[in-house]
Amino acid sequence: MANEAEVYLEKYAFEEIVRSCFEIPKVECMGYLFGNSYEKKNGNLSYLIKAVHPIQNADRFPSSIILDINDKKPKFVLLDEFIGDFHSHIESSVQKNNVRVNTKGKVSFSSLDRETFGIYPINTSLVVALNKIKKKNKVSNNNPFLISGYVEDNSKVYKFDIGAYWKNYRIRRAKIKTDPKMLKLIS
Repeated sequence: MANEAEVYLEKYAFEEIVRSCFEIPKVECMGYLFGNSYEKKNGNLSYLIKAVHPIQNADRFPSSIILDINDKKPKFVLLDEFIGDFHSHIESSVQKNNVRVNTKGKVSFSSLDRETFGIYPINTSLVVALNKIKKKNKVSNNNPFLISGYVEDNSKVYKFDIGAYWKNYRIRRAKIKTDPKMLKLIS
């Protein structure tokens, strides 16, 4: 049984995830991941994500996205195997004890994410945190479990972080990488 997993995002898959999350930054998004998975010589798992398919027909809310359980697996697979999904966590406002509280999007599984991970055949899941910020700072991509960067739209700047998860009896973080050229575009 594998002790570690690594996810590699090919550049077009990476770009599609960033575009999908940034398209409507105040609403969560989700989609399917396609590619190949294999076991390395040391027994650890590796996921190569070649393609992404954003899901359009879902009920979207500022702090959640609801997909019919029957739609949890793509209805067709062409070249690459279905290996998981991605979804975003965005900044939102919630009411707690009659006080409005702003929360930042985080690269962590919510309790709902934990409940639904493994209900359908899935190997890996990416979580994208997207938060509006005032100005860019230097991004360090030294954390092997996180890809970070910025996207800009006119005068608005958003910081995003992408993390990967996999399941081996329990939910674990996976190392995540992408093409170094893509990292230069987002820093």
